[in-house]
Amino acid sequence: MVLFIRPAPREDCVELRLKAYRQNTASLFRHISAWIQRRFFFVCVLAHELGHALVARAHGLTVRDITLFIFGGVASIEEESKRPGVELQIALAGPAVSMLLAAFA
Repeated sequence: MVLFIRPAPREDCVELRLKAYRQNTASLFRHISAWIQRRFFFVCVLAHELGHALVARAHGLTVRDITLFIFGGVASIEEESKRPGVELQIALAGPAVSMLLAAFA
């Protein structure tokens, strides 16, 4: 009787390099994806604040500047509107832009 003993399979150098390549590629993809998502989030916050600012300017109010923070922003409007309906329109303009962006995403 002949008994053949096969050694356990071992990974050769090419397979090890291929595994390392796949891991590095996945890591690079995650980094690029995170970078794009951060930029997209910042653009969405800017669009939200622009919604407030553009409606305010459409009603004749002066918008001094828009300040963006890491998780939000502020549209600095010089004076308040005399009519509550205009204030409501300005207040709802930002969330409306955010909902439009969410609908198209």
